[in-house]
Amino acid sequence: MSKKKKTAKVLHAEPLYIDLIRDLGARKGEREWNVGLGLTDKERYDEYLALVEYEWAPMNR
Repeated sequence: MSKKKKTAKVLHAEPLYIDLIRDLGARKGEREWNVGLGLTDKERYDEYLALVEYEWAPMNR
């Protein structure tokens, strides 16, 4: 029985602040959810920010 060989992963540094894209070596079908929340205290009001993102790699790399 032959085993399928996976494509090589490209290792690289992730951003320190926020990661919003699949990595360079993403394999077909990989998926990821990202959730981000932020609060900024303005002098007269507070600012709230939120994001939800789903990432999916339709093909290798």
